[in-house]
Amino acid sequence: MSRRWERQDEFVRETAMTPERLIAVARQRIRRLRVATTILTWGWLAFAIGALVVLSGRWLPWAATETVGIALAVVLLIAGIVWAFTRPVSDLEVARATDSGLASHDALSAYLEFAEPRNELQTPLVDRIGERAKQVAQSADVKTALPLRRPSRWRLAGLAVMPVVMFGALWAPNPQDSRREHAQQVESAKDRIVKELKEQLKELDPKSEAAQKLSALIDRIEAATPEEALGLLAAAEAELALKAGNNLESTRAATAGLDASVEARPLPGSNGGDAATQLDAAANSVDSMTPEERSELAERLEALASTQTAGAPEVADALSKAAEAVESGSGAAQALSAAAAAQRTQESSVGERGEAAAAAAAASAARSSLSESMSGPSNKAGDGSKPGSQSAQGQGQGQGQGQGQGQGQGQGQGQGQGQGGGNPSGTVGGGPRSGGGSGQGGLGQPGSGNGAARPGQEGPGGSGESVFAPDPRGKVTGEGPMTGSGGDLGETVGKGDTSTQVGSSRTS
Repeated sequence: MSRRWERQDEFVRETAMTPERLIAVARQRIRRLRVATTILTWGWLAFAIGALVVLSGRWLPWAATETVGIALAVVLLIAGIVWAFTRPVSDLEVARATDSGLASHDALSAYLEFAEPRNELQTPLVDRIGERAKQVAQSADVKTALPLRRPSRWRLAGLAVMPVVMFGALWAPNPQDSRREHAQQVESAKDRIVKELKEQLKELDPKSEAAQKLSALIDRIEAATPEEALGLLAAAEAELALKAGNNLESTRAATAGLDASVEARPLPGSNGGDAATQLDAAANSVDSMTPEERSELAERLEALASTQTAGAPEVADALSKAAEAVESGSGAAQALSAAAAAQRTQESSVGERGEAAAAAAAASAARSSLSESMSGPSNKAGDGSKPGSQSAQGQGQGQGQGQGQGQGQGQGQGQGQGQGGGNPSGTVGGGPRSGGGSGQGGLGQPGSGNGAARPGQEGPGGSGESVFAPDPRGKVTGEGPMTGSGGDLGETVGKGDTSTQVGSSRTS
């Protein structure tokens, strides 16, 4: 007991003690004894429960088991103390407990029961009961009457041992700590890739199909576990890669190259603009063209069609049909309008496929990052036996020469190489792979050549598959774009492109 309580008991004994005051003092002591008894008798159980929770964290990778175990033990102990101290105690219960401790033969209990006389005959009896209760109160020692009962030894031993077990388990090395740390790293990696995907989403057209798919993917990843997120990313990557297609770079180069070619040298009957605009302008003016202009337009269309064969076969076919129609003079305007529509459709398709490719690349990077985080520290360097853990690379080099018959001389050659890398989708060793990359072609060296051709005619280009070559007529240049894309393993992806005044060389 604290000194304050002892001083209070001494004060009670030294002052005049009445039965009422004795009962009030006894009530406070009973409450304090209940608190002490609760701690000594049941405190071990609170610490035992806390120790079990802490120890469970050594077999199960639960988060914050130490904090929960300690908090649970403290909460249970405090709850028991509060319940013991605040539980009501009636005056009669206090009187009976005090009578039992003082061996006063129910003096205080009788005093409470007959505190008020019921009739005149009971008055002498009540007075004698009151006098007896006062004598008991004046000589009473509450501390002696209501002593602290010593709990059993095993309870005391449990109270001493269980806190040691709980805090010992708290400070001892835990084999689950590394798993918890790894789980936190994986969760952090998931949050990081969600942030990266949101940044990629800002760069896409909000109305595009790829942006809508990426937005839905982000929402599903945020609500998924890391394992589920990995599967969602793999599925989205495959779907977006299928939407992007396998020849996006060549198609993009062909589409952009056609616009660049006609902007550098407009079609007859047009005043500039992109390819579709000039084709529409030519369609409106073809009926009023002279035979020479129609012949020049047909030759230009045929030459441009040859540059689109590999990258944009639909546009190439439309340009070829337009050239035939212009040359024959039948349905030229309709054929030119159809070619313009084909070019616009191709531009729209390239844009959508480009956004799908960007979204697929973002999903691939996110999947690789999350997979690496989930593999653990010992498996960060993955091997080719795991899905999506290899990259596809390709390298190509080419040169070409072209010469034609004409009054000019010139010969050019160029070469370039590129390399691209990407993560395959699916299991490496079988099945489709997808990747992306780009490079810049080297400088071509101007050369010399000779031939003779009438002005206005196109010189034949060097042999080889053409992705896109600008119009053969133009100034001598040794620099050409080269693109590379990661695709199936072993695929040649470098491309070079040069042109001269009277010929062109194209390799892929």
